[in-house]
Amino acid sequence: MPDPLIWMLLIIAVFLVSTLLKKNKRRLPKSYPYKRGNSLLTPAERSFLGVLDGVAGTNYRIFSKVRMADIICVKTGLSRSNRQSALNRINRKHIDFILCNPADLSILCAVELDDRSHDRSSRKERDLFVDKALDAAGIPILHVTAQAGYTPAELSSALSAAMGIETVESAPDAADPKGFDEYSEPVLQKSAGHSVCPKCGAPMVMRKAKKGGHVGEKFWGCSNFPKCRFVLKQEEFSSETEMDEEQK
Repeated sequence: MPDPLIWMLLIIAVFLVSTLLKKNKRRLPKSYPYKRGNSLLTPAERSFLGVLDGVAGTNYRIFSKVRMADIICVKTGLSRSNRQSALNRINRKHIDFILCNPADLSILCAVELDDRSHDRSSRKERDLFVDKALDAAGIPILHVTAQAGYTPAELSSALSAAMGIETVESAPDAADPKGFDEYSEPVLQKSAGHSVCPKCGAPMVMRKAKKGGHVGEKFWGCSNFPKCRFVLKQEEFSSETEMDEEQK
């Protein structure tokens, strides 16, 4: 028969474990002192997002106020303390905007809108850390200075540069020493919603070569010619665009 002392010790142990579990158990608060925030973004951020949306179009999906810990993670192989320290550095930091591939939501680029607060020394240290952390993770980041207005073409070029995307720029006869001046006859205006010139944001128009080695051939050029000389060969447009134009 078990010793009564053993039974007593077992009972005490169960009581202590039960007491500790009750103390550690999370309880719902008696009140919830919360209210709805005014807006997810500040007026300056909302204004910038409108321009960024226009530039991104259907090529990217944009998310805002994204936690750094949701787009990068800590490498394996670290000690428990070093891993927790690295996680703490990114856990409470947020990125203003994240551009993702709309097909699989893979992360393509981070965008930070820098207002006057970024001039503070503490903010500069934060920005430097964010830049280095994202660079280590292989995520490009673009810093845009907050301003009253933005030029879509400049923002598009800056995004392309940040992501290492080369802008296609070619002419029907690039070897022609006369350059683009001969391509000056507009014959068809693109419909609303189609591409705009990535250089200046003006609508693209179809033109026809009036002379030279490609006389009579059609190509797409900026409607702001001759101030802007961006052109694309007709075949460089998607087949969907060509079908739309044929239906006209």
